[in-house]
This record gives sequence, C-alpha cells and structure tokens, in this order.
Amino acid sequence: TIEEQLGGVMVEGGAVADAARPALEAYPEISRGLFELFVQVAPDRMRRLTSAFEQNDRAAIQAEARKVAAGAERIKATQVSGIARRIEEKAPYLEQDVLRSELTALDQALRALETTAASTNSGV
Repeated sequence: TIEEQLGGVMVEGGAVADAARPALEAYPEISRGLFELFVQVAPDRMRRLTSAFEQNDRAAIQAEARKVAAGAERIKATQVSGIARRIEEKAPYLEQDVLRSELTALDQALRALETTAASTNSGV
C-alpha cells in the first residue's frame, strides 16, 4: 500500500505526516512511485466499493471512499479526491441511484488516471 511504501509514516485519517512532505517534494521519483502505486491499487478499491454498494454496506463505502480520497490527495488527483470525498460524506443518506452515479463518476475518473499512467509509461 501507499502507507507501506512510505514506511508507515502516517497520521490519523491516513494523511502523510508533515515529516514526509519534504522528501516527497525533494524527490520527484517518490511522487511518481506514489502515483503508480495509486493507479495499481485503484481497481481493487473500486471492486471493494462496488461490492459494498451491492451489499448496501454504507459504512464500507465510506471507509473505501476515504482511502481512495486520501491516496488521491497524496498524488494531487483533485478530481478523484473530490468525488471520493463526496461519496464518503454523503454515502449514509444518498439514494441508491444517486450513489451509483457517484460511483460511476469515480470509476471513470480512476480509469482516466490509468490512461494517463499508461500513456506516460509508454512515452506518449
């Protein structure tokens, strides 16, 4: 996980501790690694969100959305983090159809990141 890659340097809520920030800024390869790691784990997170949705497990939806948002914030993927935070905050009371739409939007945003990663890795 991202947390493991940072050697457990985490604080409450999953945010990167202030002590790790200078290293992330000074070494762009760390930021690139975090981006690649986020893209690698995103499909699994989306599967977990979909499963929780199918089981109508709003607490699990919130927990997974929180993890997606935290990871997206670390790599400055603002569109993904915004959608994930919206899901996290509103999951307990959104109607099923609205929640499905939000999850679809999140899936599309994550796929766009995957496309960006693939393009970058192929030298495009």
